[in-house]
Amino acid sequence: MLLKGFMRRGRIVLLLALLAAARADARIVPAAQTRLPVPDVQVLDASDNSASIRSIIATMGTGPIVVLPVYTRCAASCPLQTQKIKQVWKDLDQASSIRILVFSFDPQETAASISDYRRREGVPDSWVVVHARESDARSFFDFFQYSVMSDNGQFVHPDRIFLLDSASYWRFTMEGLKYSPEEIEHALAQLQSPGLGVWIQTNPDAVAWTGFLCILVSLCVLGIWRIGHKSPKPSFVAKNQA
Repeated sequence: MLLKGFMRRGRIVLLLALLAAARADARIVPAAQTRLPVPDVQVLDASDNSASIRSIIATMGTGPIVVLPVYTRCAASCPLQTQKIKQVWKDLDQASSIRILVFSFDPQETAASISDYRRREGVPDSWVVVHARESDARSFFDFFQYSVMSDNGQFVHPDRIFLLDSASYWRFTMEGLKYSPEEIEHALAQLQSPGLGVWIQTNPDAVAWTGFLCILVSLCVLGIWRIGHKSPKPSFVAKNQA
Protein backbone atom coordinates (compact mmCIF):
# COMPACT_ATOMS: atom_id res chain seq x y z
CA MET A 1 0.00 0.00 0.00
CA LEU A 2 2.85 2.41 0.85
CA LEU A 3 4.50 1.76 -2.51
CA LYS A 4 1.27 2.33 -4.40
CA GLY A 5 0.74 5.61 -2.54
CA PHE A 6 4.19 6.90 -3.52
CA MET A 7 3.68 5.97 -7.16
CA ARG A 8 0.23 7.55 -7.27
CA ARG A 9 1.49 10.83 -5.79
CA GLY A 10 4.38 10.93 -8.23
CA ARG A 11 2.03 10.52 -11.21
CA ILE A 12 -0.33 13.21 -9.91
CA VAL A 13 2.44 15.77 -9.36
CA LEU A 14 3.95 15.01 -12.77
CA LEU A 15 0.54 15.53 -14.40
CA LEU A 16 0.17 18.87 -12.63
CA ALA A 17 3.60 19.92 -13.90
CA LEU A 18 2.62 19.07 -17.46
CA LEU A 19 -0.62 21.03 -17.12
CA ALA A 20 1.30 24.03 -15.80
CA ALA A 21 3.64 23.90 -18.79
CA ALA A 22 0.84 23.53 -21.31
CA ARG A 23 -0.10 27.23 -21.24
CA ALA A 24 2.62 28.43 -23.61
CA ASP A 25 0.06 29.84 -26.05
CA ALA A 26 -2.03 31.61 -23.43
CA ARG A 27 -2.28 35.39 -23.18
CA ILE A 28 -1.92 35.06 -19.42
CA VAL A 29 1.54 33.61 -18.88
CA PRO A 30 2.90 32.49 -15.48
CA ALA A 31 5.83 34.56 -14.26
CA ALA A 32 9.33 33.42 -15.12
CA GLN A 33 10.65 34.62 -11.74
CA THR A 34 8.63 33.92 -8.61
CA ARG A 35 11.23 33.52 -5.84
CA LEU A 36 12.03 37.20 -5.25
CA PRO A 37 10.02 40.43 -5.04
CA VAL A 38 10.64 43.13 -7.61
CA PRO A 39 14.06 44.81 -7.30
CA ASP A 40 13.98 47.83 -5.03
CA VAL A 41 15.37 50.33 -7.53
CA GLN A 42 15.36 54.10 -7.13
CA VAL A 43 12.67 55.89 -9.14
CA LEU A 44 11.50 59.45 -9.65
CA ASP A 45 7.94 60.42 -8.82
CA ALA A 46 5.69 63.02 -10.44
CA SER A 47 7.68 65.79 -8.78
CA ASP A 48 11.04 64.25 -9.72
CA ASN A 49 11.69 63.30 -6.11
CA SER A 50 13.75 60.14 -5.67
CA ALA A 51 12.38 57.17 -3.72
CA SER A 52 12.65 53.39 -3.74
CA ILE A 53 10.07 51.54 -5.77
CA ARG A 54 8.96 49.42 -2.82
CA SER A 55 8.42 52.47 -0.61
CA ILE A 56 6.22 53.96 -3.32
CA ILE A 57 4.27 50.72 -3.69
CA ALA A 58 3.75 50.68 0.09
CA THR A 59 2.08 54.10 -0.07
CA MET A 60 -0.43 52.82 -2.63
CA GLY A 61 -2.34 50.65 -0.16
CA THR A 62 -2.80 46.89 -0.37
CA GLY A 63 -3.90 44.42 -2.98
CA PRO A 64 -2.47 43.12 -6.27
CA ILE A 65 -0.30 45.40 -8.39
CA VAL A 66 -0.51 46.00 -12.13
CA VAL A 67 2.80 47.18 -13.59
CA LEU A 68 2.29 48.99 -16.90
CA PRO A 69 5.51 49.73 -18.85
CA VAL A 70 5.23 52.80 -21.11
CA TYR A 71 7.07 55.75 -22.49
CA THR A 72 4.91 58.84 -22.66
CA ARG A 73 5.93 59.89 -26.19
CA CYS A 74 4.62 56.59 -27.55
CA ALA A 75 1.84 57.04 -30.09
CA ALA A 76 1.11 53.35 -30.68
CA SER A 77 0.61 50.58 -28.11
CA CYS A 78 1.28 52.50 -24.87
CA PRO A 79 -1.89 54.62 -25.11
CA LEU A 80 -3.87 51.49 -26.03
CA GLN A 81 -2.54 49.60 -23.01
CA THR A 82 -3.33 52.57 -20.77
CA GLN A 83 -6.91 52.74 -21.99
CA LYS A 84 -7.42 48.98 -21.67
CA ILE A 85 -6.20 48.99 -18.07
CA LYS A 86 -8.41 52.01 -17.37
CA GLN A 87 -11.43 50.08 -18.60
CA VAL A 88 -10.57 47.05 -16.49
CA TRP A 89 -9.94 49.26 -13.47
CA LYS A 90 -13.34 50.95 -13.88
CA ASP A 91 -15.15 47.63 -14.29
CA LEU A 92 -13.65 45.98 -11.21
CA ASP A 93 -15.89 46.01 -8.16
CA GLN A 94 -12.80 46.19 -5.97
CA ALA A 95 -10.94 48.77 -8.04
CA SER A 96 -9.86 50.61 -4.91
CA SER A 97 -7.79 47.56 -3.83
CA ILE A 98 -5.97 47.20 -7.16
CA ARG A 99 -2.75 49.20 -7.35
CA ILE A 100 -1.73 50.51 -10.77
CA LEU A 101 1.93 51.39 -11.23
CA VAL A 102 2.87 53.00 -14.54
CA PHE A 103 6.63 52.84 -15.07
CA SER A 104 8.27 54.76 -17.92
CA PHE A 105 11.45 53.18 -19.28
CA ASP A 106 12.41 56.38 -21.13
CA PRO A 107 15.49 57.91 -19.42
CA GLN A 108 14.56 61.28 -20.96
CA GLU A 109 11.23 61.35 -19.15
CA THR A 110 10.52 64.42 -17.01
CA ALA A 111 7.93 65.55 -14.50
CA ALA A 112 6.42 67.71 -17.25
CA SER A 113 6.10 64.83 -19.73
CA ILE A 114 4.60 62.62 -17.03
CA SER A 115 2.07 65.34 -16.20
CA ASP A 116 1.19 65.71 -19.88
CA TYR A 117 0.71 61.93 -20.18
CA ARG A 118 -1.63 61.90 -17.19
CA ARG A 119 -3.71 64.72 -18.63
CA ARG A 120 -3.76 63.35 -22.18
CA GLU A 121 -4.72 59.80 -21.20
CA GLY A 122 -7.02 60.73 -18.33
CA VAL A 123 -4.96 58.69 -15.85
CA PRO A 124 -6.89 58.27 -12.57
CA ASP A 125 -5.50 60.10 -9.55
CA SER A 126 -4.92 56.87 -7.61
CA TRP A 127 -2.51 55.54 -10.24
CA VAL A 128 1.17 56.16 -9.64
CA VAL A 129 3.40 57.08 -12.59
CA VAL A 130 7.16 56.91 -12.14
CA HIS A 131 10.30 57.05 -14.23
CA ALA A 132 13.94 56.31 -13.46
CA ARG A 133 17.50 56.77 -14.52
CA GLU A 134 18.57 54.45 -17.30
CA SER A 135 20.48 52.00 -15.10
CA ASP A 136 17.64 51.71 -12.58
CA ALA A 137 15.02 51.28 -15.29
CA ARG A 138 17.14 48.59 -16.92
CA SER A 139 17.56 46.72 -13.61
CA PHE A 140 13.83 46.85 -12.98
CA PHE A 141 12.74 45.63 -16.40
CA ASP A 142 15.51 43.03 -16.69
CA PHE A 143 13.84 41.36 -13.71
CA PHE A 144 10.77 40.86 -15.92
CA GLN A 145 12.89 39.83 -18.93
CA TYR A 146 11.46 42.87 -20.70
CA SER A 147 13.80 44.21 -23.39
CA VAL A 148 13.60 47.73 -24.83
CA MET A 149 15.52 48.94 -27.89
CA SER A 150 16.00 52.54 -29.02
CA ASP A 151 15.44 53.39 -32.68
CA ASN A 152 15.96 57.01 -33.81
CA GLY A 153 14.61 58.45 -30.60
CA GLN A 154 11.70 56.02 -30.41
CA PHE A 155 11.51 52.77 -28.47
CA VAL A 156 10.75 49.27 -29.70
CA HIS A 157 9.28 47.25 -26.86
CA PRO A 158 7.00 44.26 -26.19
CA ASP A 159 3.33 44.75 -25.42
CA ARG A 160 3.16 43.32 -21.92
CA ILE A 161 1.88 44.17 -18.49
CA PHE A 162 2.90 42.45 -15.28
CA LEU A 163 0.69 41.33 -12.42
CA LEU A 164 2.19 41.19 -8.93
CA ASP A 165 0.67 39.85 -5.76
CA SER A 166 0.20 42.03 -2.70
CA ALA A 167 3.79 41.27 -1.54
CA SER A 168 5.26 42.54 -4.84
CA TYR A 169 6.08 39.09 -6.19
CA TRP A 170 5.67 38.71 -9.95
CA ARG A 171 2.93 36.15 -10.72
CA PHE A 172 1.55 36.68 -14.23
CA THR A 173 2.30 38.43 -17.52
CA MET A 174 -0.41 39.64 -19.87
CA GLU A 175 0.92 39.27 -23.41
CA GLY A 176 -0.03 41.50 -26.32
CA LEU A 177 -3.07 43.70 -26.70
CA LYS A 178 -5.69 41.07 -27.45
CA TYR A 179 -6.50 40.03 -23.90
CA SER A 180 -10.04 40.68 -22.77
CA PRO A 181 -11.01 42.62 -19.64
CA GLU A 182 -12.47 39.36 -18.31
CA GLU A 183 -9.08 37.63 -18.59
CA ILE A 184 -7.21 40.21 -16.57
CA GLU A 185 -10.06 40.46 -14.06
CA HIS A 186 -9.85 36.68 -13.61
CA ALA A 187 -6.07 36.82 -13.09
CA LEU A 188 -6.41 39.63 -10.54
CA ALA A 189 -9.13 37.70 -8.72
CA GLN A 190 -6.78 34.72 -8.51
CA LEU A 191 -4.11 36.92 -6.94
CA GLN A 192 -6.59 38.17 -4.36
CA SER A 193 -7.76 34.65 -3.48
CA PRO A 194 -4.79 32.39 -4.25
CA GLY A 195 -5.17 28.62 -4.05
CA LEU A 196 -3.45 25.46 -5.21
CA GLY A 197 -4.25 26.21 -8.86
CA VAL A 198 -2.51 29.60 -8.71
CA TRP A 199 0.48 28.11 -6.92
CA ILE A 200 0.82 25.45 -9.63
CA GLN A 201 0.60 28.02 -12.42
CA THR A 202 3.03 30.46 -10.85
CA ASN A 203 5.56 27.88 -9.62
CA PRO A 204 6.06 25.48 -12.54
CA ASP A 205 9.71 24.85 -11.60
CA ALA A 206 8.79 23.84 -8.07
CA VAL A 207 6.01 21.59 -9.38
CA ALA A 208 8.38 19.91 -11.84
CA TRP A 209 11.05 19.34 -9.18
CA THR A 210 8.47 18.02 -6.73
CA GLY A 211 7.23 15.57 -9.36
CA PHE A 212 10.79 14.48 -10.12
CA LEU A 213 11.59 13.93 -6.44
CA CYS A 214 8.37 11.97 -5.90
CA ILE A 215 9.22 9.69 -8.82
CA LEU A 216 12.81 9.28 -7.56
CA VAL A 217 11.61 8.38 -4.06
CA SER A 218 9.07 5.97 -5.55
CA LEU A 219 11.79 4.20 -7.54
CA CYS A 220 14.01 3.95 -4.44
CA VAL A 221 11.14 2.50 -2.39
CA LEU A 222 10.37 0.05 -5.19
CA GLY A 223 14.02 -1.06 -5.33
CA ILE A 224 14.15 -1.57 -1.56
CA TRP A 225 10.87 -3.46 -1.63
CA ARG A 226 12.12 -5.81 -4.35
CA ILE A 227 15.37 -6.47 -2.51
CA GLY A 228 13.45 -7.33 0.66
CA HIS A 229 11.05 -9.64 -1.15
CA LYS A 230 13.45 -11.66 -3.24
CA SER A 231 12.64 -15.35 -3.18
CA PRO A 232 15.34 -17.32 -1.31
CA LYS A 233 17.50 -19.43 -3.52
CA PRO A 234 16.75 -23.15 -3.14
CA SER A 235 19.39 -25.02 -1.18
CA PHE A 236 20.30 -28.55 -2.04
CA VAL A 237 21.48 -30.88 0.70
CA ALA A 238 23.35 -33.91 -0.45
CA LYS A 239 21.99 -37.08 1.01
CA ASN A 240 24.47 -39.38 2.63
CA GLN A 241 24.85 -42.52 0.66
CA ALA A 242 24.35 -45.63 2.62
